[in-house]
Amino acid sequence: MIDDEFVTPQEMKKTEKQHKNKRLMMLVLIVALAVGRAGYSIVYLTGYEQTALLFIGIPFVIAWLITLAPPATSAKGIAFKTTFLILSLAGILLPEGLVCLVMSAPIMFIAVYLGAKLGYQQSSTKSRFLAAIPLMVLLTDAAVITRQQTVVVERVVPLSTVTITDHLADPWTWEQPLPAFTRLGFPVPVDSAGHGLNIGDTRTITFEQEGRLVTMQWQVTAVDDTHVRFTNIADETAIANWLEWATADIEWRPTATGETAVTWSVSYERQLDPALYFAPLQRVIMVQTLDYLLDAIIVNSVGGDA
Repeated sequence: MIDDEFVTPQEMKKTEKQHKNKRLMMLVLIVALAVGRAGYSIVYLTGYEQTALLFIGIPFVIAWLITLAPPATSAKGIAFKTTFLILSLAGILLPEGLVCLVMSAPIMFIAVYLGAKLGYQQSSTKSRFLAAIPLMVLLTDAAVITRQQTVVVERVVPLSTVTITDHLADPWTWEQPLPAFTRLGFPVPVDSAGHGLNIGDTRTITFEQEGRLVTMQWQVTAVDDTHVRFTNIADETAIANWLEWATADIEWRPTATGETAVTWSVSYERQLDPALYFAPLQRVIMVQTLDYLLDAIIVNSVGGDA
């Protein structure tokens, strides 16, 4: 330890400044945590939980607040750690839990990086300008990118058209292994009720979600010898917060090899922004979902009657 009499005034001044910066950073950190938590609550209470305000605006404000303070160590690092802490709290307290956290974390950390770039005192004007451009794009892309989406999956299966029609008409079962993404906390199908392919026939699918059972209902609204359309008429699951189902169309046609080509398409309206992030993410999840439905509902008797 250096004796006080050997500490120069400059060193004492530097030490005092460091202590002051640490206290100020701690104060800003507490304020940022409070703003972040209050922001999440306000966004949910006012119905803006599906917009870029939640996924871009709040993380940006947190990072901007923290980087305005004199850095005790690394202001950018503290901004990322604070955002992670708030995301962890949100994953526990918000309705969708872990799945919401995992889906939104990447875009939120991008917003934190942009906010840190804009707020960091040593950032150049060019750096701030370059950070502002993607930030504005992410906040406004919903105005120019359509919410209406259609995803199509096609597969050739070793079944006759008659067998496929029978499988679609039978009560649906969920014995096939679920896609990997469902382990993140997505609602999981556990049962279904309803059968038939006549106009007005319904399928009520029961999901397990956060320890409780919720349902989703589809109704046959169009049908012919090689096509059936199901229209969504009710959705109690958390999926309704992310997208609004429209229709699911299944078409089948025989091939020259004696097999059947099956096309399953689903149309929906994206509810989450920014579009540049959530639109492709939802499409990837939807492709996996349709692959699972083809296995679970149509190809569930391969090796049986064909």
